[in-house]
Amino acid sequence: MLISEGQRLGALVVLIASLALYGGQLLNAGRAVRESPLPWGNQGPGVIAVEVVGGRGADGIYFFPDGRAIPEILKVAGVEERLDQVDIPGAVVSNDSTISISAEGGVLKIRDLAAPKRLALGLPVDLNSVSEEELLLIPGIGVKLAAQVVQLRQERGRFEEISDLTAVRGIKEKRLNDLKKYLTVKSTP
Repeated sequence: MLISEGQRLGALVVLIASLALYGGQLLNAGRAVRESPLPWGNQGPGVIAVEVVGGRGADGIYFFPDGRAIPEILKVAGVEERLDQVDIPGAVVSNDSTISISAEGGVLKIRDLAAPKRLALGLPVDLNSVSEEELLLIPGIGVKLAAQVVQLRQERGRFEEISDLTAVRGIKEKRLNDLKKYLTVKSTP
C-alpha cells in the first residue's frame, strides 16, 4: 500500500493538533477553578432564596440554608460593610421567606422577593400580599378569578389558610389543589 505525500501531511497535521489539544487540557487541569462563595442551584426543602443586587459582582439569586442570619448572608454577598446603615440585628431568614438585598446607591435595602421572580423560581407567593396582576401569572387564574380573590381578601382582611379560597366562586377542591403549589399563606408575626 502506497501512502501519498498529501496523506502523510494530513496525518502529521492531525497528530500536531491532537498533541496541542492534549497539552492544553493538561495545562488547564492544573489550574484552580475559582468558585463563588455564594451557593446557587441548591433549591429544595430547608433552603431559602436570596436575591443580591449591587453586591460587587455577586448579583443574582442564591439559595441559603434555612435560618441563616441576615448579617452572614450580607457578608457572603460582599455587602457587609453596609451593615451599620441598616437596622437588622439578629434578624434571621426562615423557610417561608425570600428576600431581595439591594446595595445600590450606598443604601442597603432588604425587602421581599418580587412575586414574578418567586413564581419563576417555582416558589409560592403569599396569598395575602400578591396583587391582582401577579395572580394572573399563576396558571389557572384569569382576570375574573384574580379580581374575585383580591376582593375576598379585602372583605376578610386576610386569608388564614389557602383553603379559604373555596369561598371564591369557581374554586372547588380540584382547582384549589392545582393552585396550592403556587400559593402560600405566611403567618402573621
